[in-house]
Amino acid sequence: MPLRSLFLLFLRLGATSFGGYMVLVAQIQDEVVEKRKLITPEEFLKGLSLCQLLPGALSVNVSSYVGHRLAGTMGAVAAIIAVLLPATVLTLVLAILYFRFHHLPATEGFFQGIGPVVAVLIGIAGWRLAGRMGRGTIPVILAAATFAYVAFFGGNILVPLIASGLAGLATGEKN
Repeated sequence: MPLRSLFLLFLRLGATSFGGYMVLVAQIQDEVVEKRKLITPEEFLKGLSLCQLLPGALSVNVSSYVGHRLAGTMGAVAAIIAVLLPATVLTLVLAILYFRFHHLPATEGFFQGIGPVVAVLIGIAGWRLAGRMGRGTIPVILAAATFAYVAFFGGNILVPLIASGLAGLATGEKN
């Protein structure tokens, strides 16, 4: 894929993925796997699994992985810059506006109002991404156990990530 096209693709994804990292990861998957068929579903899921183990933001890691798969090292750099640019500019503008107008009651209402919408967008993205993962017994058990561990016991996500990888390795379960 030409570097310019890759940059514009990730710039658009970064500018339209409101709702957090899961929304962006789902949009990347939808665009490069489902619509454009640039990467196979298996390649994407393997890359996603690898990116979850790495430190840093998952969406940036996935952008880097996909950029590298499509255009090498410069593709990874272009994808990272492009996907981060819209959020960086928007955050800067919102921070300036917030610190300038934070004393107005409408400002507080605005930020309280967008919270539920963001939560729903994250939920939808998670649901779509989960639907594309493995459908066997092991993935369902691992997902339920991970949810319970993190949601109810406040556990560190690194523990179920490593345990799930080892369980998948031991059982030979494929997505």
